[in-house]
Amino acid sequence: MQRLGATGHLGRSRPATEMLTRKRLLALIAGRVVFMLLLALFLMLFNRGQVTSLASPAMRLLSGAFFATLLLSGIYTLLSFKLGRGLYWLAFVQIQLDLVLWAVLILVTGGVSSTFTFLFHISIVIAAVFLGDRGVIFTLVLSVTCYLIVVVAGLLDWFPALGSVLGSTVQPGIGDLVISLTLDIGSMILVALLGWVLALQVTRAGESLERTQEIFEDLHRLNQAIVSFLPSGLITTDASGKIRSINPAAGIILHAGSSEVIGKSLEQVLGDSLPLAEKATGSAEMTISCDGREIRLELATSPLWDGAGNVMGSVVHVMDVTEDRRMRQKLGEFDKYRAMGDLAVGLAHEIRNPLGSISGSIELVTESDRLAREDRRLLEIVLRETDKIGRLVTSLFNLARPPDPIIDAVEVRSLVQDVADLFARDPEVRGIRIETDVPEGLLMLADRDQLGQVIMNLLKNAAEASRDRGTMIRIEGRMEQASTCTLRVFDSGRGVDPDLIDRIFDPYFTTKGYGLGVGLALCREIIDRHGGTVTMENRPDGGAVATIRLPSPRERAFRLADF
Repeated sequence: MQRLGATGHLGRSRPATEMLTRKRLLALIAGRVVFMLLLALFLMLFNRGQVTSLASPAMRLLSGAFFATLLLSGIYTLLSFKLGRGLYWLAFVQIQLDLVLWAVLILVTGGVSSTFTFLFHISIVIAAVFLGDRGVIFTLVLSVTCYLIVVVAGLLDWFPALGSVLGSTVQPGIGDLVISLTLDIGSMILVALLGWVLALQVTRAGESLERTQEIFEDLHRLNQAIVSFLPSGLITTDASGKIRSINPAAGIILHAGSSEVIGKSLEQVLGDSLPLAEKATGSAEMTISCDGREIRLELATSPLWDGAGNVMGSVVHVMDVTEDRRMRQKLGEFDKYRAMGDLAVGLAHEIRNPLGSISGSIELVTESDRLAREDRRLLEIVLRETDKIGRLVTSLFNLARPPDPIIDAVEVRSLVQDVADLFARDPEVRGIRIETDVPEGLLMLADRDQLGQVIMNLLKNAAEASRDRGTMIRIEGRMEQASTCTLRVFDSGRGVDPDLIDRIFDPYFTTKGYGLGVGLALCREIIDRHGGTVTMENRPDGGAVATIRLPSPRERAFRLADF
């Protein structure tokens, strides 16, 4: 569909105005100046035998027209840099004023018999190129008008004193005049028709190109949006392996901006051990170091082809699978622990029944009055060790099948004091001094019995850690953030190996030469079921601290108030 300009714009089409750039306009101005200089040289050299004196009226008129056109060309040049949207009008004025120059030139070189009538044809063709379909029609009408004025001026001898530059003023006869007018005007109309068809084709081609460009730009924007919002990284390279583009996700994964990596090779960005460096397609995994941490990457590459089917580069899909691999490892460990837990439950069930029978039998034997003192002491040792086995079996059972907690407000100070008193009676921890710093009225939302079991396990762990280097354990309770209570157990031992501290709460993990590593794992299991957290950290001044964080009844009151 042809898009016409606003009223008063001579009906020019939109492609003609949009395709008229400053560069093309300057080429038109320069072409006019060069043509005029060549024309002047032709008149002075190739026709010097016929050229009259420079003082003749015709020569002065022609020289004035030349100089005026040169001056206007300079003005056109200046205006082309000043005007932002008026380039079409500037070209229109130039082409129409050129017709006046051609009329003067024809008038002083023989009128209807002049050899320069072809210049009107050239202007019509230029109008078709620069002004569009409507502009060429206007130029045709003005060209015919100027030509007829020149012919009439010669026939009626309007300028008797003007003479001719080439010294020939003989007018043709009526027959020759009709033939000349018919040929000249007919050829102008024919050129105009051809130019008009050309302008229409250019207009349609421009509109088609515009639509194609709009479609291309829309596709480009869509492609950019898709690539930009991809959660995984995308890198494109040229045929030599140099990076051409990188999307934001790849920049985040590699901790680098596009300006830092574009132009570099994949080996420079991902490392010399890039597993896909010699492959055109495929997938692989590799580990790189970014900002002091190891990142596991999954790479997939495929070639990029041009329209001729030649490989012009490649596309590399990059995914950070560090967390995924860690989760898979955790799931594998979970499956292992679940299998061990199922085994522990089975063993616990099978051990508890005969263990109960053994304990009951020993208690009955110790009640006999005929039992010797040494035998009684040995049986008491057996009974105590049997109780240990029973507690261990219970821990295994609770770790694998923990009971649901009965949540209520627990007064932390009294609970800590009860657990500390019970812990102090254990003959295996004699010599360990316990200090408590828990304010009155500090409340936690927890199951009292299960929380007491957690505190007892943490105290036992602290006692075992402090056995070699100290004799003091400290328990401290505080209120945090108006909705969370913390309970900390400090030991005076060597601390935990930094490489092992992340595994300290894993089931069946232990650094001791005895035990099954279920105590701390049971602590985390219980606290997780309470909706809290338990962590272990090394203290700067030595030793470690276990921290329990649980909600306070105040948080529940807040939630009920919000509800």
